[in-house]
Amino acid sequence: MSPYTPSTFSPSDDSGTTPDTGAMGGASQSSGAGDSTGSGRDMTGRVAQGAHDTIDRLSETVAPQVQRLQESVSSATDAVKLRAGQLRETGEEWVDTLRSTVRENPLTAIGVGMAVGMLLSRLTRR
Repeated sequence: MSPYTPSTFSPSDDSGTTPDTGAMGGASQSSGAGDSTGSGRDMTGRVAQGAHDTIDRLSETVAPQVQRLQESVSSATDAVKLRAGQLRETGEEWVDTLRSTVRENPLTAIGVGMAVGMLLSRLTRR
């Protein structure tokens, strides 16, 4: 019969006998488990601290670049608003000029309107 039969095999001991669970053995096992848990906590703490340090360094490096980007976006927004206002004014000027031209020369405006209408109708027939 093999020494690793279910009745004699213990996963914690390869000798085929059960480990000593006396007062000394039990105390040494529990303190060992406490040490491994404590060192696991220490390692987790070190990893977490390293992650915090890395994030702090990254934020210090990225913060000025983000601020420059925000300033660039703000100035671009202002430029777009200014240009839109200028285009709106130009459009209003053209409309006013066209209105005054039509009021001064109504027959010419009607003739030009008819010519443009005929041209558009010929272009859209195809």
